[in-house]
Amino acid sequence: MFPSYLVDTDWIIHYLNGQPSIVSKLQELQGRGVAVSLVSLAELYEGVFYSRDPEAGESNLDDFLRGVSIAIDKETFFQPSAWAAPSQKENRC
Repeated sequence: MFPSYLVDTDWIIHYLNGQPSIVSKLQELQGRGVAVSLVSLAELYEGVFYSRDPEAGESNLDDFLRGVSIAIDKETFFQPSAWAAPSQKENRC
């Protein structure tokens, strides 16, 4: 499915924090195709990396990403469910 909506980092953060209006809206839009840009993806993983509980944050983010596409450019998207991100433990310096 070609995504219809490109979701901003702030919306995803609010979703992950459980803001009811955002959770409801994104769940509604997921049936129509939601994408996240590579820039937003990097920002989100940076936030997870520096959070108080990186393992829980990464788990929550990964759960969200299973329902969206990642936008590479205007015509190229991929599904994160087919891609395994490295765990925090492996990349922490």
